Amino acid sequence: ALKLGWLFQAARVLHANAYVLYRNGQYRLAEGQYEKALTIQERRGDAGAVALTLHNLGNVQKGLGQLRKAEHYYRRALALREQDGQPADIAASLIDLAALQLSLGDLRYARMLYRRGIEQAERAEQYTWLANALEGYAHVLSEDGAPARAREHHERALRLREKLGDRLAVAS
Repeated sequence: ALKLGWLFQAARVLHANAYVLYRNGQYRLAEGQYEKALTIQERRGDAGAVALTLHNLGNVQKGLGQLRKAEHYYRRALALREQDGQPADIAASLIDLAALQLSLGDLRYARMLYRRGIEQAERAEQYTWLANALEGYAHVLSEDGAPARAREHHERALRLREKLGDRLAVAS
């Protein structure tokens, strides 16, 4: 039990360090810390922590410009989160995977992922994520040649951001 407790703490420290490195643009260093944390989390069988770390590894890979690797990590995180059934976590994975698909030019897949992300964010009452998903979906609709529908979703996202007091996003 003592060893498992120590491993839990070690994984938390590694994950926290990786996050700081990531936020400071030190992606390669963050990647190494996340991978070490992932090894411990998988060994412990902590599916929630594994999903979060996989998602964060996806963010790191996206920062490094390794979009296919990012996709791989996001998909693995999404699969675990769907098993867990927490709408907020599922929404986060769907929305980031949708944004990635949009940047890869797969509008059909991005559209589907954003729709699902919107549903999950609404279920979870995660309005910041919902606004992000609506913005992304509006971008997809605009690219698809549906500017009126895109404007509707953009305006809905803007109203949400105003309610949330997100002045920076509203100003842009």
